[in-house]
Amino acid sequence: MGQQKESDSQLIKRLIKEKHPDVWLIEFASIGEKLNAGEYGAFTKEGLITYMLSKEKKLIKTGEISWPTEKIGEVDHFAIKSIFSIDGIKFVTGNHGKEVQKFLEGEKKDIFTKIPRAFYQKIFGFRSGKLWKQVTAVIGYLLIIIFLIGIFTGNDSETEVNHTNKEKAVETNSEVKNQNEVAKKESKSSEQDKQEVEKVASEPKNKEASEKIESEQKAKQEAEKKQKEKAANLGLVAATVSRVVDGDTFELTDGRKVRLIGVNTPESTTRTEPYGKEASNYTSSKLTGKQVWLQKDVSETDRYGRLLRIVWLQVPSDDMNESEIRSKMFNANLVLNGYAEPSTYPPDVKYAEYFRKFAREAREKEVGLWAYGEYGTTKGDLDPRSTGSSSSSSSKSSNSSNQSGNKGSSNNNSSSGSSSSPSTSSSGGAEYFANCTELRKVYPNGVPADHPAYQSKMDRDKDNYACER
Repeated sequence: MGQQKESDSQLIKRLIKEKHPDVWLIEFASIGEKLNAGEYGAFTKEGLITYMLSKEKKLIKTGEISWPTEKIGEVDHFAIKSIFSIDGIKFVTGNHGKEVQKFLEGEKKDIFTKIPRAFYQKIFGFRSGKLWKQVTAVIGYLLIIIFLIGIFTGNDSETEVNHTNKEKAVETNSEVKNQNEVAKKESKSSEQDKQEVEKVASEPKNKEASEKIESEQKAKQEAEKKQKEKAANLGLVAATVSRVVDGDTFELTDGRKVRLIGVNTPESTTRTEPYGKEASNYTSSKLTGKQVWLQKDVSETDRYGRLLRIVWLQVPSDDMNESEIRSKMFNANLVLNGYAEPSTYPPDVKYAEYFRKFAREAREKEVGLWAYGEYGTTKGDLDPRSTGSSSSSSSKSSNSSNQSGNKGSSNNNSSSGSSSSPSTSSSGGAEYFANCTELRKVYPNGVPADHPAYQSKMDRDKDNYACER
């Protein structure tokens, strides 16, 4: 006999377990307010990763999000599943719901309010509120009642056959029966009295539970109101990240792109710099699908039309408090953890000194991109900078030295057009290099747009920095 074919739900669970052997919990789930029936999640203590099956029965990753912290959400516990909604995420677990709630409340400091239900919604078949389920439940209950009635009335024919024989016994026992009836009535009356007492006793508890739910909802609304007021006072605007382009650039759900102010992560798109992919993956894990708070400094957009913004993961009480900048601002987070170098472009300089301070701390610890050397892996404020005048002086000195030691060969050098030394104007201002190879011999890390050696033709990515490595 052939082996039974594996269902899609069994297959996807098996594939997820093979991909994440150490997951904490695997159950049906999805990220976002809309639940997708074919989407399953790998629950880890860090976050939620969701997958679906392709037509070829391959595992496709549909989303990844970290567990929100210190948020207020709702939970609805059913007999065989639980539905959670928190911070714009909605997911369904199996019968592990209470375990998930305990984890999120204990480890992530989240707060969940239980969704209240009317008494009839507690009856099996009526909880979901779907009409077809309720009709099915009613039919099922009717069949059970008919079955029970059949059991009790099925002995009527036998009663007729033995009626004559039992008639005397009935007459004999009529008095006893009457006594039993009286006893039953008294017992029923007593049971009704008991139920009334229990009902009266339970009313304060129900009222207390209702008041608790109302209090929690009121606290949630008050917290949200205060957060919005605080954000408005600081000029913060809420937005949701749809996808990450690279370490310092992402796209919002409305299609607009955002470039982080004051920081520069190594390149990972058109070209790749060391630690660029790591920075991009880190930003993706922290921002994708998340609601963030955007703060403008001075500039609205860059020349590519991208919004220039500071990004807060949580609304701060004081946006210039260093402790809050360290713990709640994502721009600072990148610098502190060695995923970005500080890169200041006036007039957006509000947090420049903080970023440079954080970068020095990361460089001392040799964290992230600073493990590659004291100048990191991309351009930034901590790179060495030479002024035009000093560069010209050193260039002239070099030329004088070469001429004194190589008399008779100077004409050849000037006519060749490929001298390794830069040519300087009579005014001592601009410097000329034939190409980036020659320029890097003098300026290993390239030059910015305001440098006398800058040439736009050497600025291939048009970021106002020529010949950067």
